[in-house]
Amino acid sequence: MYFNFMLLVGITFLTSSQPAVYADHENGTETEIPFLPTGIYPISATKTDIEKYSEKDQDTYFIVSKPIIALERFASVKIKKAEDGLYGLHVTLDETGKKELSDASTNAVGVKWAFIVNDYLWSVPTVYSPITEGTLVITGGDFSKKSLEAIESQIKKDMEELKNRD
Repeated sequence: MYFNFMLLVGITFLTSSQPAVYADHENGTETEIPFLPTGIYPISATKTDIEKYSEKDQDTYFIVSKPIIALERFASVKIKKAEDGLYGLHVTLDETGKKELSDASTNAVGVKWAFIVNDYLWSVPTVYSPITEGTLVITGGDFSKKSLEAIESQIKKDMEELKNRD
């Protein structure tokens, strides 16, 4: 099962990094679907150009293309084990990201956000309270340490590529 999951994640990362085109056969038009870089994005209650399927909860979400927290604000990412024995992904933000996250989460209690990793909808966390410490923690019994390692590796790769572009 783990192999199948990793194969699926690998295929998803490979295919999602290519620009996608939506063909509207009724109107004879094509629309390029935006590539979403790693970050935290709002989920819209109405249809947007970006529709992502969550394998975890088997639901489809409409994503707003402007991130709440962009990859540029990620200072570090690492896997930590909680007291309950479950693993979680901890993303620490820079000072600007900390303020942006605090402001955004204060007005979003009870709202779901999309955690996108290299155009892949990895998680749909719910904001339960304002996040003022500047750390995002994505956790739950659904994530194995191996799956978190794959996501951590991709985020670190994205962060390195961003740093090399500057």
